[in-house]
Amino acid sequence: MNRTQHGNASFSPDLDNDLSSFVSFLAFLHILTILLTTLGNSLVITVIVRSHKLRTITSGFLLNLAVSDMAAGLFLLPFAAGSTLNPNLSYGHVPCTLLGFLYTLLCFASTWTLACISLERFVAINSPLKYHQLVDRRRAIIAIALIWLGATLNAAFPFAEQEHEAYAFLPQYTFCLLNYHSHVVTAIVIPILAIFVPLGIMCYTYVSIGRIACSHAKRKIVECNKEHCMFVAPKTKDYRAAKILAVMAGVFLVCWIPFTILSLWQANANTDFPFILTATSLWLTFLSSAINPWLYSLLNRTFRQALRSQGVRLLRSAGILRPGPGGLGNAGKVLNNGNRVDMAVRTSCKDILLDHPRGRAANDNLEDGGGGDIAETDCAGSLHEALASTVSGSLMRIESL
Repeated sequence: MNRTQHGNASFSPDLDNDLSSFVSFLAFLHILTILLTTLGNSLVITVIVRSHKLRTITSGFLLNLAVSDMAAGLFLLPFAAGSTLNPNLSYGHVPCTLLGFLYTLLCFASTWTLACISLERFVAINSPLKYHQLVDRRRAIIAIALIWLGATLNAAFPFAEQEHEAYAFLPQYTFCLLNYHSHVVTAIVIPILAIFVPLGIMCYTYVSIGRIACSHAKRKIVECNKEHCMFVAPKTKDYRAAKILAVMAGVFLVCWIPFTILSLWQANANTDFPFILTATSLWLTFLSSAINPWLYSLLNRTFRQALRSQGVRLLRSAGILRPGPGGLGNAGKVLNNGNRVDMAVRTSCKDILLDHPRGRAANDNLEDGGGGDIAETDCAGSLHEALASTVSGSLMRIESL
């Protein structure tokens, strides 16, 4: 029987048929994760780079997240799948050290980018008037540079202890990772800096944003259809933003906490956990690279619109989608519908301004050439966004003036 040993731990993937079936299933999950990671992150990178509407601070952090996750899918996941199928596969000292270094580097870059995204959204929602003073392009670039500098130092920290190998193949995980058994102090410091600190930042910011979203949901809202708008009581769907934030924090916890706890436990107690548990916890960390692009980018309305626009351009350039006999075809219909929506928005906005006490004063100032154009512009922007995303005859809810 082939057996790979590490310290006091022993592991054999062919102990029984059930374990062999699990190894095959886990390898299939790794391959599927590679496909999802590559597809999702390449899509995010392409859309952000080619779309001028996405040249924002948030998109910069999303691009950095996609790059780090894409690197994990290309340089780490294939080796994880191969070593899962063949745990006796020997990488050699240098390749194994490089794999462990890249895993720690990309882990730190991904988690801290998520923390920066949560901080940027927290500032935008909690202090919108001071957002441009606190967050600008230069500071975002500095933050991204510090993320990669910190990731490099964090991954290089185990080399400070020269008595033992910094990274080694751990058969419990069937992958090259930090040598937890020989670097106890490092095994405690790295998870704290790479996982628990960004997790604390995310929890604080998302809880604060969720409270703000729930307080906004209690305000009066406006429902609009093609004919008119009316003030109505808020509904349960107004808490969607808070639920999305809870999902984001939950995904982070599920993907990273099991592996972190197991590695810390093994470093301090030298305990051997079942292979199914340790291998699954490692796969969950790779799964986060596949989930991040779909969770953080495709839930963004501006990103979806840019993706749809670029998809239409690609289909037209390939000759699959062609203009109709009327000249502009579908594009002309979209433009005409946009003009009709814009006219409807202006009419509906003026009606709301006249019906609302604060709106009447704004409308009077507008007619007198005063500063009421700001109120009408905000109203028009909100209604235009609502009407543009509504299905024919359906009601959309927007916040009250």
